[in-house]
Amino acid sequence: MKDFSVTLYHFDEAVEIEFDRASLPLTRLFSGVIEATDEKFAAARAWIDNVGTHRWEKLDAMQAPPYIRSWQVDPKALGDELVETSIWQEGITFLLDNRVETWLISVLEVEQGCDE
Repeated sequence: MKDFSVTLYHFDEAVEIEFDRASLPLTRLFSGVIEATDEKFAAARAWIDNVGTHRWEKLDAMQAPPYIRSWQVDPKALGDELVETSIWQEGITFLLDNRVETWLISVLEVEQGCDE
């Protein structure tokens, strides 16, 4: 397992495919260190811990089909939905778009042995 610095953002409004990074309408939902095997799993864990569990509860209350609810809390299923993008220059950045909402997840491996 490795440590990854993960920052999770929610797009505040719809964005076009091509956009200027400096003008992205983002709200930061989480920033912290996640222990995971790789960048995609770290991104999935951050999203599930900060968004997915709440979404699962809402979808469950609405009696949504199990296959829709399941990927809200399943890191493997969620990882399959993440799309790598080149918005950030450091680390790896993923987009998650469920066609209603969009999230941006920035992941950077934390160097081991660094004193802070």
